[in-house]
Amino acid sequence: MTLHDFDLNGERLHVRVEGTPELPSVVFFHSLGLSSAMWASQFDALRDRYHLVAMDCRGHGRSSNRGGFSIGNCVDDAAAVMNVLGVRRAHLVGLSMGGLMAAELAARLDGACRSMVLACSYCALAGPEAQARIESTREFLRDRGIAAFAQMYMDGTACASMEPAVKSEMVALIATMKMDDYLQTLQSILNDDARPALSRASGVRTLVLSGRLDRRVTPAALQMLKNAVPHASVVELDRAGHLANLEDPELFNRTLADFWSTAPG
Repeated sequence: MTLHDFDLNGERLHVRVEGTPELPSVVFFHSLGLSSAMWASQFDALRDRYHLVAMDCRGHGRSSNRGGFSIGNCVDDAAAVMNVLGVRRAHLVGLSMGGLMAAELAARLDGACRSMVLACSYCALAGPEAQARIESTREFLRDRGIAAFAQMYMDGTACASMEPAVKSEMVALIATMKMDDYLQTLQSILNDDARPALSRASGVRTLVLSGRLDRRVTPAALQMLKNAVPHASVVELDRAGHLANLEDPELFNRTLADFWSTAPG
């Protein structure tokens, strides 16, 4: 694996790359609070067949957040990273908030997007419940801090199939975030609406991949996503929850590879 720190769009962006550029490229977008490190299992399993790229989004992992977090800004960053790495066409994979970014990038890439996987994701959550979550998170962070929040979040998110060591690693990742960056990200993603981007990307071959044990994406939110991409293939992993790639990595990886193996081009 090669680690890069690129100075692009006024930010220092940390990027993981595996595989050779001659192979089909895959660009991954991680979930809230985590980083490109969450894709380690996918990189290990797929590196011999694909050129894998994963960026730490603004304010996450080792990337800066000087200009502010937004879905659009992160997609600008990803497009700049792809340009530097010479990636012209790619499969896209986004998990949770990463699905919002995958949708926007797919819409921008048009015919250069080989396929899109929306994993444990959603397309729109804005409303009173979202605002209540923002306020309760703000209060928790103010009163107890990011380390306690990280543990609480993972306790309420990870399902039993996640290895304890992996869970601890994810807790530690969230705990490294600045509280202001976490709140800014949360507010941005809860008020975003990916449906216009998904409409523009309606020609992109798409997989909606969910975990049956997901405690973060409600059945209603998942159904809204399915309605926004009626052409998509749908797969549900029985032993996985909201972090399916960490909870059932073997089946997650096999599902990706099977989907890509039948993608045209």
